Amino acid sequence: MNLSAIVRSLRKSLGLEASASKQYPGKDEQSSTYSSGTSTSTPSSIASSPFASDDEYENTLEEDSDRLPISVPQLNQSRHPYKEMIQQILYQVSELEHTFYEDQQQEFKLRMALERQSDRIQELHFSLDTEKQRNSRLVQLLRGIDSSGESEPDERMPGGSHVQSIGGIFESISPLLMQQRYDELSVSHRQSRRQLAKKEKAHRLLKCETEELQAKYDHLFDEYRNEQRRVETLCSRFLQIHSMKKKQIDNLKQSLGYASDCIYHAQVVIEACSHRICSGTAKEPLHNFERTLGIFMDSLPNCDLHKLNELQEQQKKKEQELTSRTLALALAGNTRKSEALSSSKRQYRRSYEH
Repeated sequence: MNLSAIVRSLRKSLGLEASASKQYPGKDEQSSTYSSGTSTSTPSSIASSPFASDDEYENTLEEDSDRLPISVPQLNQSRHPYKEMIQQILYQVSELEHTFYEDQQQEFKLRMALERQSDRIQELHFSLDTEKQRNSRLVQLLRGIDSSGESEPDERMPGGSHVQSIGGIFESISPLLMQQRYDELSVSHRQSRRQLAKKEKAHRLLKCETEELQAKYDHLFDEYRNEQRRVETLCSRFLQIHSMKKKQIDNLKQSLGYASDCIYHAQVVIEACSHRICSGTAKEPLHNFERTLGIFMDSLPNCDLHKLNELQEQQKKKEQELTSRTLALALAGNTRKSEALSSSKRQYRRSYEH
């Protein structure tokens, strides 16, 4: 139980006692008067006669027998309500004693733990101080060796005192500490060597990958250059053909103009001849001339188509030649790059095996 609950229960019990004492004042007075009467009567009787007679003893017994039936039930009634309160108080007191004993045990355990921790802290402080001293001595030793190696022989301490101080510092440093430091350094050195080997292996792999990517880039760049050259040649060829076509069109226009003039003059001549000669035999050459003129007019576009077909065939032949050359160059470059990659891989495998 908590202390507050215990205090409240005690206060309640005290309040009940006060109320009970207020409710039964007559009984307490009666009991007190009874006890005082008996006490006064007994000493008076004892004082009056040290050896009382039988009659007086019987009288006193009768008086006591008359009073007892009245006082005993009153006492039982007055004391009965306090039994439970007294039992509760005793139970609470026993609980308080138990909790007090447990608190003492816990306090003792905590004190022991505190003493152990304080001893541990003192040991750690002592070990820390010793390590600091050893580290400072080691630093002094290293500084002394460096300064002695760098300084001139004239500036060194006379009488071998410097050597003696270094020897004292060596003796002060524990060999176990130096062995521990050496083991730690050796382990770190091995780990660093392993990491370095892993890094070198990864570097070699990355180098091979970069070489492969560089070869692919060179191949793509060569293809790009070949395609660019091909486009340039096609553009130049297209411009040449275009200029040639323009010239041919101009020439054909001029020839057509000349032909139209000739035809016009021929028609004029034919009309003049037809007006002059009106015989039936003169009509046949006119029909022949018209027929040959139609054939000539129909043959002009056919001649242009033949020329265009010839030019297209020539252009296709040149394009095929260019593509065959570019493919031959690309195949030669690929073979060279594949040979270079295979040689680099062989070198890497040999170095890795070594």
